[in-house]
Amino acid sequence: APTSAKGKDGTITKEDFKTIAKKAVDKVVLAIPPSGKGAVPNTQDGLESFLTDSRRAKIKLLTEGYVAKYKK
Repeated sequence: APTSAKGKDGTITKEDFKTIAKKAVDKVVLAIPPSGKGAVPNTQDGLESFLTDSRRAKIKLLTEGYVAKYKK
């Protein structure tokens, strides 16, 4: 659980979770074009089609990298 203390089981603290979430969101948002082709749509269907498997995989890898960094 994100609110657990760091320990043998590899959990992270609540503060580390907040830091990881902020860093990941900031990095993803900065990579999104402001408007036009490639911009994030504002509907649920559009968002689901925008978040391709490739984009989801990249976001997952980014987040896992931050978790590994903070878990140490």
